[in-house]
Amino acid sequence: MLSRLLSDSIQDGIDQVEVAVLVSRNSHFLLIENLKEEYEVPFGLLKKDESLNQAVQRILIEKTYLSLTEVEKYLCHFDRVEIGKKIRRLYFIGKIQDSEDIQLKEHKGFAWKIPHEAVGYPISNELREAFDFISKS
Repeated sequence: MLSRLLSDSIQDGIDQVEVAVLVSRNSHFLLIENLKEEYEVPFGLLKKDESLNQAVQRILIEKTYLSLTEVEKYLCHFDRVEIGKKIRRLYFIGKIQDSEDIQLKEHKGFAWKIPHEAVGYPISNELREAFDFISKS
């Protein structure tokens, strides 16, 4: 399934793949506040020769120092074009242990929210739609 996500991206002419992780703990999801005072989920570029599972783990550690106990599932993807490049962001749901503490490197705050609370925060329309996918599944 995961390898198919990458081959589909190639077939669709995607130039760059980003990986985003919706971190779940006790039915709440992690939102991290960026310097523009908007909330997002941890995301980053997929590196060459890196598996999607490795990317999800790496990105979460880089952004929050949290480690996943499980990549639960692939949720959805969204495509966009920036400066002539086709970019696809793949969203995954991952679980962490209840007792882990967050240490942010590049962000100024965080919140744990259930999906219908998260949509009330300043988040992108793309992330709003990802939370809508969660609510429907």
